[in-house]
Amino acid sequence: MIKMRFLLAALTLLSVVGCASNKNLGHPPISKLLGIWEGETVEADGTVKKWRQIRTRDGEYVTFFGYKFSDGEIKEFVDIGKWWDEKGHFHEVNPKEDEKPYIYSYEFYKTDCIRFVQTSKAGEEPGPEPYTFTECKVEEAPKVGHTSRQV
Repeated sequence: MIKMRFLLAALTLLSVVGCASNKNLGHPPISKLLGIWEGETVEADGTVKKWRQIRTRDGEYVTFFGYKFSDGEIKEFVDIGKWWDEKGHFHEVNPKEDEKPYIYSYEFYKTDCIRFVQTSKAGEEPGPEPYTFTECKVEEAPKVGHTSRQV
């Protein structure tokens, strides 16, 4: 029930924000990156991190994160922001948290999966081992303003 509330609130917010001006209109997203994507990583300490990101044509994203720590504790949160492709690099920024975007190089593999490698962390160089993750498309993106679709 809580997840559904998060989803409805996030999609409603996404549709409202989508009506506002987008600072990144000069860098439109590319259609291959649109849709609903899922990924999972396991950290060195055993923490399992799962996410589902919705990327829409208007350059908005909503990411639902779930963390399961090795002690069994579970945390969930939602991240909302803007995304775009610029010069073959994926950019995403949550304007409420960062002024500069996180930037990733990416490559497609299989049919609908992407491997991302972080090249910049909100304007700073990544560490010696950059953050790398993969995600796969599970569904096409909902239409902007369409909040009744379940994901």
